[in-house]
Amino acid sequence: MLNLVEMEMMARNVCSLLRSHECRILLVQGELHPPPLIVDGDTGYGGASNMLRTISALASAGAAAITIEDQRFPKKCTIAAGSRVQVVDRDEAVQRVRCALGARNLYNTNSPNSNNLGAGPWIVARTDCRMALGFQEVVERCLRFEELGAEIIYAENMQSREEYEKLRNCLDSRTVTMIAQ
Repeated sequence: MLNLVEMEMMARNVCSLLRSHECRILLVQGELHPPPLIVDGDTGYGGASNMLRTISALASAGAAAITIEDQRFPKKCTIAAGSRVQVVDRDEAVQRVRCALGARNLYNTNSPNSNNLGAGPWIVARTDCRMALGFQEVVERCLRFEELGAEIIYAENMQSREEYEKLRNCLDSRTVTMIAQ
C-alpha cells in the first residue's frame, strides 16, 4: 500500500515517461499526445479532510483522472473480501466525492492553465459497496455521484454483465462508466 507522497512520486514518474517521445501514441488533431493516466486517489488519503491536498498533489503530478472510493481504512481487495468489505455510509461517500470535485475545481482556478476549462483531472467516483450492501445501494450511490458531477462512475465487484447493464441504464447516457474485473 502506498501513501500519498509515494503515489504522487509514482504518478510523476509515470507521467514523465508517458510524455517522452516514445510513448506519444494518441493522435489528436494531427498531433501525438501521451495517453492519459488514471491515478488511485484512494479514500482521499485521509478522507474528506485531506482531499484538497490529495487532488492538488496528484493533479500537479499530471493525473488525467483521480479515483476516490468509499472503503473504510484499512482497505481490502473487494473481490477477496466479498461481503466483508467495509465501506462508509452513503452520506460520507457522497461527501468524499463532493470534496474531491471542490478540490479539483479549486485546483483548476489556481493552476497556470486556469483559462482552460477542464484542465484539471476528471474525478472517478468509485463505490465498493456491492457485496456488503447490495446492488440497489450501488445504484443509489452512483446516482448521487453523477448528480454531484463526477465525470466517471466506477462500481467495483459487480456480479454480472446484467448488473453493469442495469446500472448503465439508470445513469444518464452521457455519463462515463468504468468497468474493471
